[in-house]
Amino acid sequence: MIVNTKQKTVVSNGGQKKWSETLVKVFELIHKNSKITRKELSETLKINPSAIQKHIAKLKTLGFIARVGPDKTGYWKAIKESKK
Repeated sequence: MIVNTKQKTVVSNGGQKKWSETLVKVFELIHKNSKITRKELSETLKINPSAIQKHIAKLKTLGFIARVGPDKTGYWKAIKESKK
């Protein structure tokens, strides 16, 4: 699976699927800073923390990110390849 953040698409075995602009931004921020918090994502993107939680859940479900370690001292790991 490959993410093309410029075209906002995900290429997988089932074809291409479009991502929302916010979902792409969340992925890019996590990819750039694995220690970023949900609060920092919320403040950076100026959206509600519950919306950030939904985007993170989607990225985790799709297998693009995973949380390593506990909430306070852990970090995000980008699992899938990002193509810009």
